Amino acid sequence: MKWIAAGLVGCGVLAAAGPGVGLPDPPAWQRKEKVSAASLAVENSANSASASRPIAEMEAAYLRGEYALVVATGQRVLQEAPASAADRLDDIWYLIGLAQLQLQQPDEARRTWIVLLDQWPGSRWRPDAETGVADALWMSEEPARAVALYQAVLARLGPGHPASTRAQYQLGQAARQAGQWTVARQAFEGVIAGAPQSFEAGLARAVLQQSDFTFSVQVGAFGVRDNAVRLQRQLAQRGYSAMVDQALADGRVMHRVRVGRFSSREQATEIASRLRQDGFPSKIVP
Repeated sequence: MKWIAAGLVGCGVLAAAGPGVGLPDPPAWQRKEKVSAASLAVENSANSASASRPIAEMEAAYLRGEYALVVATGQRVLQEAPASAADRLDDIWYLIGLAQLQLQQPDEARRTWIVLLDQWPGSRWRPDAETGVADALWMSEEPARAVALYQAVLARLGPGHPASTRAQYQLGQAARQAGQWTVARQAFEGVIAGAPQSFEAGLARAVLQQSDFTFSVQVGAFGVRDNAVRLQRQLAQRGYSAMVDQALADGRVMHRVRVGRFSSREQATEIASRLRQDGFPSKIVP
């Protein structure tokens, strides 16, 4: 499932766990009756085999973009799993979290991954789940908290870990969102230096070449350029200096209407507030 984890890079991005989100309470999985070691080993082997099919189904659904089905299948498997079937449940929790993030449910994804980290501290998915929690914070528009968690994860993993390249790239993106320009530059440069042939290094080079590390206020994004130009003119009539640029989103060319270039988030926040007062939706973007 590393191919799935790598896909999160294209989405853009540890707090106390909240209550479960319709998923079974982990303590309910604890086995109450005593069984022999031999019988438990046999049962666990059978449970592992029975878990393989729904995991494969969840992976296939994820690749098809059927993220709600991934979550529903995972919840069903967890609810039906016997108390001793813990062998591959961390795989299921991890896939649920990935799907929730794709469904724009960062708070649910964060809670899902915190359950995984709490119940399976030695899971092979631990580095990806820790990075995923930071991604969820970033998506929840808490970039400063995400930066702190990415940094903690990277310090624990070390530069040679397979998950560190993605975490470092995400650190750069979260730092951009938080206005921590020096941290962002260092993160992107570190990705390029540490893994120059990686997919993330290509993205980092593009950011460093194209970004002037300032904030703008996005007022709209349109598939049709004429609509973007019309909004740009409306903004000009109100005294705003707006520009139209292009970006790819889900394979489509989007024409984005943005106002200003600001060195601090505070300046961008002031303009965003004025825009909202004038009836324009606004979102601060790096």
